[in-house]
Amino acid sequence: MDEKQANVKRRLILVRGLGLAGGCLMCIGARNATAAKTSKAALLYQERPHDGKRCADCRHFVAAANDAATGTCDVVDGAINREGWCIAFAPRI
Repeated sequence: MDEKQANVKRRLILVRGLGLAGGCLMCIGARNATAAKTSKAALLYQERPHDGKRCADCRHFVAAANDAATGTCDVVDGAINREGWCIAFAPRI
């Protein structure tokens, strides 16, 4: 392999590596963008169950260690009533 072919091959590897790195950065940015919480109003949050569904049974609900009645949510912003409900409800598996 002569020097010219080696330079072309190095450039090709460099360009592909930069493309891969850019793709990884885009994925990381997209994941961080989805981590933002949504307002209660936007998700139609209510303080009471809906059709037997309640926050305490949702996979997004995190019970508070010091208060049995409230907790937080991975999706909804603010304090959450364990008896509440919103349209982001997803049953625990």
